[in-house]
Amino acid sequence: PTRPCMPLPFSLRGHQSMNLTVLNPGSLVSPGVHLLCYGPYAAPRDARALVRFQPDVNMALVHHLIMFASPGAPTSSRASCGGNIIYAWARTGQTTPQGLEISSAATGTAGLAYGVGPGSDIGHFSLQLHYQNMEGKPVFDKSGVRLSFESRPPKTRLRFDVLMSTRVNIPPAVFIDECVACRVTRGGTVFGFRNHAHRLARDIWTDEFDAHGAAKPSIGRLSAQEPQIIRLLPKPRSLAEGESLELHCLYNASGVDRPTRIGLDERSKEMCNQYYLSTSALRVECDGEVAAPSPPANA
Repeated sequence: PTRPCMPLPFSLRGHQSMNLTVLNPGSLVSPGVHLLCYGPYAAPRDARALVRFQPDVNMALVHHLIMFASPGAPTSSRASCGGNIIYAWARTGQTTPQGLEISSAATGTAGLAYGVGPGSDIGHFSLQLHYQNMEGKPVFDKSGVRLSFESRPPKTRLRFDVLMSTRVNIPPAVFIDECVACRVTRGGTVFGFRNHAHRLARDIWTDEFDAHGAAKPSIGRLSAQEPQIIRLLPKPRSLAEGESLELHCLYNASGVDRPTRIGLDERSKEMCNQYYLSTSALRVECDGEVAAPSPPANA
C-alpha cells in the first residue's frame, strides 16, 4: 500500500510569504475633506513578521493614510482606528505610491520587522484614509495598503514613534522654525524616518544632543516637498536614555496674508511631524514647543 504523505511540521518548511490588503472595501467618498476608518482586518493565521507595505491608492483622492495595529483577534466587526500606529504615508512628491520594504538583504535590514501574532502587539489592523475630494461630486474608491508577511519571527522587532508639534500657528508673511523639545526616556535604535507637513513646509529634521549637551549629527533632514514616505537611514542611529532631541520644521509663509494653523487640509493648514521606525525598546517624550523666526536663507 502507498504510504500516506505526512506534512512536515510548520517549523521545518522554511519561512512562507503571506499577503493581506487592508482597504476601503468600496464606497462613495463625498466631496470635501474626510478622515474615514476601515477595518478591522485580522492578520494571516501563520504570520509572524510584517515586512512590507505598499499603498494602492487613488492619488487624486487620498492625501495621506495611517495604519493602526492592535494585539489579538478583532473583538468587533466595527472599524476603530486606534491602537499603535505602524505605518504612515502621504502623496506629496509622488506620481505613483512608493512603499516600504523593511526586511531586505540588499539594504542590510534582513531580520528587521514588526512582530505579528501570539506574544506580539499585532493581531489585527485598521486603516485611516484622509480623503480630499475636490471633484464636487461623490467618487467611488477602493484605496488601501498591501501588507506582506513572513512565517519566521523577526530577529529585531520594530515600533513606530512620532515627534510632532500640536501647536502649529504660523504668522503671515514670515519664514519660521517650529521647534519641539523632546527627550529619550528609554534608549533604542532608529532605522528609518518619515517627515510630514504641508505646502508651506521646507526642511524637517531632528537635532540630537547627548546627556552633556554636546551636539550630534541631525536625523532625517529633508524637504517636506520630497516624497513623504518612510526612508531607511544609511546607518542605524542609537539614541541613549537621557539624550535630548529637537524637532525642527521650517515654513515659508512669505506669500501668505493670514495665520496658518494646524489642521488636515493641505491647502490651508499645516503639520509638523517626524516619525521614527525603531527598535521596540525606544521611548521618546516631547513637551515644550517654541516657534522661532528663521532667516530666509534657511527656508
